[in-house]
Formats: sequence, structure tokens, C-alpha cells
Amino acid sequence: MPTIEDEANFKMPNAESTTLVAVYGTLRQGRRWNYLLAESVYLGLGWTEERFALYLAEYPCVDPHQEVSQIRVDVYQVSPETLACLDELEEHPLVYVREEISVLLDQSDQSDLGNEPVKAWLYFYPHATGRLIAHGDYALEYSSPSPGDVSELLGIPLTTPLDISLGKLQT
Repeated sequence: MPTIEDEANFKMPNAESTTLVAVYGTLRQGRRWNYLLAESVYLGLGWTEERFALYLAEYPCVDPHQEVSQIRVDVYQVSPETLACLDELEEHPLVYVREEISVLLDQSDQSDLGNEPVKAWLYFYPHATGRLIAHGDYALEYSSPSPGDVSELLGIPLTTPLDISLGKLQT
């Protein structure tokens, strides 16, 4: 996946020709639809400047009408073709509605961008539905536990990760 350092023709996010997208759910790194962003430039992790409500139903969705928490996002510089593909996936504007918001990139990710918020598109679902994720980070809901975490949760000592894959948990 391209990064800022790899892109010889990278344009600063405030340039008119640049389109940034902030993704919070299944488009984030390591998630189901992230491959659609494979040709895009990953700028880093950030938080929405404003507070919204993140819900999880069949798919994650952000309600713009409720001020619950900032939302954790991955920010990408995308081509017009990728933006059109994302619009199709999100069924914009019939299901999800794309709106421009301000994103605060994490300090470690914004060395080339300054300390100012960047403007990025985010897909909102205008009707609250599902389970509220009050902390605002979809990835925390689906983090895979390490073998050690599983061992501790189950109260079973574990000597190696291989023991789990072989079904040889020690008691």
C-alpha cells in the first residue's frame, strides 16, 4: 500500500485537487473492505474533531445528530475513481451520506501535514440504529485477542501459541 513517503506526486491535503476520506468501520486497515483503498495513500490514524455517535448493527454507522464521542478514523488520500467506488459501496446518497468534516491526525502521523485539522469526507448514516459504541473506536470492538489473553480469560495455563492451534491446552 502506498504511503506518503512512497508518493513522489503527493499533494498536501489542503490542495484543491486532493480528496481525503476518513473511514471508521469495515474500510479501516485490516477490515473487510479495506482492499478498496489499496491504491490510495494512507495518511494515518486520527479522530473526528466533532463528536458523533458510532453504532454497530449489520454494519457500523455514524449518526451526525448525536454528540457522543469523537470517532476513530483512518485517513486516506483517494483518487476520483476510488471515491466513486466508495460512494457505490456506501450507496451514497441513498443510504449513507458523504459529508466533509475536520479530522485531527495523531501527532505521529502528521509530521508532513502540520498540526492543523484536515478536511476529509466521512460517510454518515442519518438514522441511529444498532448498539452504541460510546468510545468511538470500531477497531476496539473487533480486536483479536492474543493466545495469552485467551489463556487468561479461560483460566487455563498456556505454554505456547502452538498448543492452541493443536488443541493441546494444558490444565
